[in-house]
Amino acid sequence: MITPKYDNQIKNVLTEIRDRVFNEDNSFPELSRSDLMDLLNDCEYQGYLSHKSQKQNLITPYMNEDFALHPSAFVTRDGRNFIENGDEPLLKPTTQFNIQNVNGSSFGDNSPITNNYSKFTIEDLKKFVENIDDTADKKEGEDLIRTLESEDIKPGLLNRFDKLVGKYPNIAELVSKIIMTTVFGN
Repeated sequence: MITPKYDNQIKNVLTEIRDRVFNEDNSFPELSRSDLMDLLNDCEYQGYLSHKSQKQNLITPYMNEDFALHPSAFVTRDGRNFIENGDEPLLKPTTQFNIQNVNGSSFGDNSPITNNYSKFTIEDLKKFVENIDDTADKKEGEDLIRTLESEDIKPGLLNRFDKLVGKYPNIAELVSKIIMTTVFGN
């Protein structure tokens, strides 16, 4: 069990290493060298201590319970945070995206999602098509409405209306919202 006393011992060890006054033989005489080694190993395991050698260990034990701390040992950012704040986690930066309205999309952390497709109906599309001035486009729009009212939604259903949708982007938006409302039952 980690106790406040143990946390204070870790802070003291890290502080001495950070300040370059740590001495394997003289620091913390109240601790056995074996306990001090365990404390240093725990600091390394917790990510509070590191060193700049991949070939050698942070701690080299000797037969008589003495040990050597690698000369390149240093206190990591997590270790410095532990000295200052204890076990309080580092604040992680957050990013906020301001993208106005996005319907039918989700961002974030796997929280429940509510999609609001605005419940557009065929009536909304009919009103738009009625206001089209070009008679050929109006006729094609009416054909689109009949298709949506009479046929099941399936891939390729609206391919023949691609020119109309390209010419009137609002039709594409209305049709997609009508389909989404129909499919998801909103």
